[in-house]
Amino acid sequence: MATKIVEITDFEYVPESVAIEVGDTVKWINRDDVQHNAHRTSAPTFDTGLLAKNQEKEIAFSQASDAKGFEYSCSPHSFMTGHVVVAMPGSHIAAYTREAARLLHGKHGAGGNDDKKKP
Repeated sequence: MATKIVEITDFEYVPESVAIEVGDTVKWINRDDVQHNAHRTSAPTFDTGLLAKNQEKEIAFSQASDAKGFEYSCSPHSFMTGHVVVAMPGSHIAAYTREAARLLHGKHGAGGNDDKKKP
């Protein structure tokens, strides 16, 4: 099992998109002075709860996503969005994430939400 880290910094999830396999976890760490969370209301639902500066929360994923991944957002700051692409173990995750990047309008998942407004 592996863990991918997503840092919340400057009102962005960095990276915006992560790729994992079923059974892996994502750890969100808030680096901002204001509280943020990562939550999803569609199945599979998850919520980190509001995280203060330097707090973190890990969530394990037991279900594969489609190539777009599971989109999530920050409850207090709905313009903040991210994706977790969850592949079946042993699948060719690089091809899966290339398709995800194409489907997400050319975003590469290496951070960079320059098209989104910050407060």
